[in-house]
Amino acid sequence: GLLTVKMRIGFEDTANFNRILELVNRYDIDLLSLHGRTVKELYRSNVHYDLIASAVEQVNCPVLANGNVVSATTATTVLNTTKAAGVMIGRAAIRNPWIFQQIRQHLSGQPISTVTLAEVRDYIERLRRMTTASTVPEPARVNQMKRYLNFIALGVDSAGAFLNDMRHAQTESELFGSCDRYLLSQPDQEFALEPYPGIVARPTCESASEPIAS
Repeated sequence: GLLTVKMRIGFEDTANFNRILELVNRYDIDLLSLHGRTVKELYRSNVHYDLIASAVEQVNCPVLANGNVVSATTATTVLNTTKAAGVMIGRAAIRNPWIFQQIRQHLSGQPISTVTLAEVRDYIERLRRMTTASTVPEPARVNQMKRYLNFIALGVDSAGAFLNDMRHAQTESELFGSCDRYLLSQPDQEFALEPYPGIVARPTCESASEPIAS
């Protein structure tokens, strides 16, 4: 079987970064997924893409670049900047599950497909059906959906009104009523390809996404 490693560039700092890369080579790792922040930085700092690029040069296996890959264009920029074999996407895939198709389109020179707010509302309904059970108490179901909506809301409106409104919902009726108001009042409006600047999904552990230098 294959042996893969998923890691950050350090815990409190990057003092042991190169030593860890030596271990990756020593034990013949097949694939390295590297998030370009330390554990201490959570999701607050800029991503250290220079260290991902350094890992690409040093290790003997393919490297996947991870951290703030929020759209097809940022994926392309990260790949060009780091020379990584690919990208790993986490939070952005919750916000926009169409991102994988959009990246393939962008890398092949095709136009990037857009998504309407009505399609996003359908996605939210599928999430509800797939991730919550009627046997779970309603407050827990509401909180579970809010975890997803924290990310989805970043592409709905530039003022963050939907994000703020849905966070105040206490019942499923209030929560999905908020979804309907903001997503179905203008169903043909395009869902943003990237998170709107200045809006934060989880203020306790992350900050607004910073632009990536080309």
